[in-house]
Amino acid sequence: MVNEKIAELNTILSQQVRLYCELKSLSEKKKAALVKNDIQELAEIVILEEQLILSAGVLERERLVWAERFLLTAGQEESDLTLAELAEAYPELGDVHEELKSVVGELQLMHESNKLLLNQAIKIMNYTVNLFNQADESVYLRPGSKKRSAAKLKLLDKQI
Repeated sequence: MVNEKIAELNTILSQQVRLYCELKSLSEKKKAALVKNDIQELAEIVILEEQLILSAGVLERERLVWAERFLLTAGQEESDLTLAELAEAYPELGDVHEELKSVVGELQLMHESNKLLLNQAIKIMNYTVNLFNQADESVYLRPGSKKRSAAKLKLLDKQI
């Protein structure tokens, strides 16, 4: 009975590893799209990521339901039982535990890298917009004419 439960958890965790590997692959593609500034590709990647994240959420709910049933079967009440503890008690979970730990760590690193790239792109965009919005009266005035101090001329009008 316990071996069946552990095999069921192993299956769920293996599916999570597969999904996280796919997310990692998409994160690598996202990084390339960010570097290339390919907005269309980036949008397509985000759509695929959303689908995978929803699937990962379903698997996580399955894992939580499994944990509740396992604790009831084992005669324990709610507990902070971790996968590391389960892998220690049930060696057949060791491989999937290591794979999951590894891929989640790599995914976190990719996420941080992409986050930095996005923040940099936003800073560049804000800088460019600010350049367009700076007043430069000399561009529109004839030499010798009076400068208008009340109304600043801008390339972009904020009211548009």
